[in-house]
Amino acid sequence: MTTTYVMDGYQDEISGYKAKMSLDFGASYNDKLYFGLGLNLHDVQYDNYVVFDEETIGEDGSSVYRYDLNGTPYSSRAAGFSLSAGVIGKVNDAFRLGLAYHSPTWYGEIEENFYGDLPDANGYDLYYSKYDRVSNGRLVASAGVVVGKSLALNADYTLHMNGSTKFKPSGDFSSTNQFVDDYMKSSSELRIGGEFRINKFRIRAGYNYVQTPFDEIALDADLGSGTHSVQNFSDILAGDTNRFSIGAGYDFGGFYLHAA
Repeated sequence: MTTTYVMDGYQDEISGYKAKMSLDFGASYNDKLYFGLGLNLHDVQYDNYVVFDEETIGEDGSSVYRYDLNGTPYSSRAAGFSLSAGVIGKVNDAFRLGLAYHSPTWYGEIEENFYGDLPDANGYDLYYSKYDRVSNGRLVASAGVVVGKSLALNADYTLHMNGSTKFKPSGDFSSTNQFVDDYMKSSSELRIGGEFRINKFRIRAGYNYVQTPFDEIALDADLGSGTHSVQNFSDILAGDTNRFSIGAGYDFGGFYLHAA
């Protein structure tokens, strides 16, 4: 996928993809317990190119000068592996419970290339790096209930274990890993949804709460008084998020029509 933003000589082009291939296994016991296991392969590519064109007009006519943003063109490639496992239990025909674990994704040999003018460097040059990264894992608990033939409710709770994020070799990323240890915390996510049926007509509604993964951060900052001091910021990177959705649908017999 490629996205390009253009405005008054400024151009920001972003391209890339994130792919996941899974090999899944499933089993059931007595039509009451259902087990699942997934082996997942990840492939990521990201490219970014930011330029600014400036036109100058002189006695000899106009000239266009092109400037690259420091750090671009930038490209990265990565491949990783993860595991997922879960179980669903039917308490009865109307009520079920579920539990799933998604392991961190182990990315090996992430390759980065970018052009930049770094401190103590001799001009704009190409830089290359290779490292490993372990992303965060998560634990998901769910419950679903069906009331008669007209109402279905579902709730999912996810614990994002953000502190498991690490960059390796650890000796080269000591400050980055220390930032993760100091300022990233495990966070919660809640999803609640329901559907109500009236003959062939459906009404749906949902709610999603996402807790910020960042803890309170202390920064040496000037808040406008002209002097700087250590200040605590609770939502400097990302705050809590609340989302709501509503939708409707109709079953025509041969096909469905849905809107949200």
